[in-house]
Amino acid sequence: MVDIAGEAFSQFTNLNITGEFRIQGVPIGPNTSPAGPTNSVQFNAGGGNFGGNANLSWDGSTLSVTGGVTASDFNGVILTTGGSASDFLNAQGNYVTAVTNPAGADTQLQFNDAGSFGANASLTWG
Repeated sequence: MVDIAGEAFSQFTNLNITGEFRIQGVPIGPNTSPAGPTNSVQFNAGGGNFGGNANLSWDGSTLSVTGGVTASDFNGVILTTGGSASDFLNAQGNYVTAVTNPAGADTQLQFNDAGSFGANASLTWG
């Protein structure tokens, strides 16, 4: 601030506001208090207001979501539930057990025989 003589000065005080408060014509508020119950994650509820909901909460270590979750664009994500170590997730979203039974006898090399494992007694290793 500048006084009447043009000298700069500072004045610190408490400011109590009743009604609407504006900075450069933009209203600040009206809801500047957290919304929703304790630990609810805050979001923009529109109209310059905060929103909060018990179904989305953070306790400092755990994010809790109650209800459905919609998500998209998860290319490359590996799901960790629903299958076992020998399963893979196919393009239709189903877990399928990989068939890995070898063909032939001990020491016979494996090859693709029209989409199945094949072996031949004349083709061995070791």
